[in-house]
Parts: sequence; structure tokens; C-alpha cells
Amino acid sequence: MRSTRSKAAIWTADGLVVISPEYNHGISGVLKNAIDWVSRPEYDSVLKNKPVLVMSASNSPLGGARAQLQLRETFARDFVACRRAAPSRDRPSVEKDPRRRLVDQSTLDFIGDAIADLLDEISLVRQLSAIDLRGSLMRVRPDQPAAADVKAAKV
Repeated sequence: MRSTRSKAAIWTADGLVVISPEYNHGISGVLKNAIDWVSRPEYDSVLKNKPVLVMSASNSPLGGARAQLQLRETFARDFVACRRAAPSRDRPSVEKDPRRRLVDQSTLDFIGDAIADLLDEISLVRQLSAIDLRGSLMRVRPDQPAAADVKAAKV
């Protein structure tokens, strides 16, 4: 099953980069459906506390901002850390390049900075995971009981 493979791949990843074009002021139904499938079980999915960099591409002067907003709202339910948005701001320079590559240096720098921010966020999540927190916001290691299984001591 593809969702099982997708979940396994996301579980092993330290972070995600999600890039989507903007379709009618949002993301495609296929991408939304894929996110919905990997986000189960609710509030305990492989997306839980997974740093995500959201980027988009659009012919719109907004650069896909509405698609990014929809992605951020979708990921927010799983307490995902969404980093800086990096819209594709240079469509004309892509069309001028014979190999159809992004050539605008300011856009490339912006994307590079966004990826550096994602790597910083991944480093912070790793440091937090090493603290052995057992609360509901941190992913529980297999050798630790789930937060729901820990009985509160009477004080």
C-alpha cells in the first residue's frame, strides 16, 4: 500500500520539503489527499513534530501564497513546524533559460536561506528529542510508554 510506504519514508526523514503549484487559489486535491492519508492516526501521525518547509510556484504575483496558506493550515493540526515560505518569484527568468532552470540569483538565495532555516529547525527538534520528554507534543520512543499510559502519581 502506498500510504504505508509514504508513512515509512516520512517517519525516517528528519524533515520535509513540500513544493506545490497553486491550483485555483489552493493545493491540488491529490496532494491534500496524500497529506490526509499520512496524517493518520490523528494527533499521533508520522507528521507529528516533523519540520516542514513549504514552497509553491504560481504565475500569480502572489507567488502561490494561497497554496502555502492552505498547506500550513493542513499541517498545523499535527503540530508541524512550518518554516519560511519560498515562492517561485521568477517565472520569466525560467522561461528565458534554454534548460528551463531557475536562474534568478535572489530567488535561489531565498530558497537556500529557507532550506538553511529548515536544517536549523531539524537540529532543534533533535535536541528536544534527546531530552526524553514524554509529553503529548513529543514523539514517544519505542522504549518509553505513551503519554496516555503514564499514570499520574498522587501528590
